[in-house]
Amino acid sequence: MDPNALGICVTIGVSVVLGIIALALTAYLGLRSFTKGVSEKIEIVKKDVVEVLYSIKENVIKISGRAEDIWQRMPAYLSRQTTGTVEVVLQNFGKTKVSVEPSITDTSYIIQPEKGSLNYEIVVKLSKKSELVKKEVELFNHEPTMMSFGNAMKVTLPSTDPNICVQYINFLLKWLDTDYVQALSGEIEKFEQGIKV
Repeated sequence: MDPNALGICVTIGVSVVLGIIALALTAYLGLRSFTKGVSEKIEIVKKDVVEVLYSIKENVIKISGRAEDIWQRMPAYLSRQTTGTVEVVLQNFGKTKVSVEPSITDTSYIIQPEKGSLNYEIVVKLSKKSELVKKEVELFNHEPTMMSFGNAMKVTLPSTDPNICVQYINFLLKWLDTDYVQALSGEIEKFEQGIKV
């Protein structure tokens, strides 16, 4: 073999190898700088997400603590014996405590039955089909607000007149013990009929 040809072949081979090495080095350094910028941005986003999640966790813990505190105080609030707490005996609810909390603009009653189920959402739903709504509009021009605490119900009347409030509460207690109980059993039957195994 001719030494000149061999030199040319070696030169071309070395050039090709050096070119490949240069291309590989360029690709490596280019990808490294690209991924470095991307990884820095990912780290920033990751830090922001962790901070947001941490603040959410802190807020959930605070809310949970407040809810637990309120829940722990609730039985004492509902079962407290204050002056003016009346106990009536209803046929379907047994001994029922009725407590009043008058204020400047309205009057709240807490109704706590011994047995049975009182749920304000069902009371509101069933009252729409009965005389209760008519009585509420007659006395207050609109429906009072209600909310449940376990098996107790708080009714806030937009009145400070004791005669009107007592008249309404008497009507409500009679309605709960008669129409509500009958309508509730009928409502439950609608959802139970046709269930077969």
